[in-house]
Amino acid sequence: MIEGFMNEAPSETTTRAKVIETFEAIQRYLTSLPRLRLSELLRGSGRKIGLIVVDMVDGFCRHGDLASPRVEALVPKVTALVSAFKDKGLPVIALADTHSPESPEFAVFRPHCVSGSIESDIVEELGPTAAPR
Repeated sequence: MIEGFMNEAPSETTTRAKVIETFEAIQRYLTSLPRLRLSELLRGSGRKIGLIVVDMVDGFCRHGDLASPRVEALVPKVTALVSAFKDKGLPVIALADTHSPESPEFAVFRPHCVSGSIESDIVEELGPTAAPR
């Protein structure tokens, strides 16, 4: 335990409430940022930019207990964004949620994205964005 944080292991309800609270805080922050058009970002401004795609895996989009139609609906938009960056020769990195079968995360969230399973694969539409395993 983190000293001063909690005296006992958090319950699943407490942990989920903290996750929701954190996501809501992130959403408030992101909503407060000024909007930037992709065309402005990709214009030759001399800035060094790249794109990091996080967790666009089958386990959150199409297969398994944590798959969500809301996340799957993002796939075409993320794919278009990846294509725009690649067309400009800009770097794209895709990170994937992958766990061992004994992951401590499974004490809070149902097992998902176990290494080597279909759930741990980056969605097919992103193609060779990430290096093969």
